[in-house]
Amino acid sequence: MPLGRFTLYNFIGMVVWVGTIFTAGYYLGQAFPGILDYLGWIVVSMIIFATLPVVLQLRSQRKERQAAEGKQP
Repeated sequence: MPLGRFTLYNFIGMVVWVGTIFTAGYYLGQAFPGILDYLGWIVVSMIIFATLPVVLQLRSQRKERQAAEGKQP
């Protein structure tokens, strides 16, 4: 893909992403004014949910590696 096209798509994606997150945050703040009281917990839960698949994959690979090492004579 040419650099110009990549840059254009990247810019369009950035504008859509920022616009969506900004708009969702605005309307969630309007609909749930008390959400700011729980913002810390929301961020922590998002971090946990984002890292959970990585941790589970690493555990799975570790178990597979240990099983493979145990089967070798």
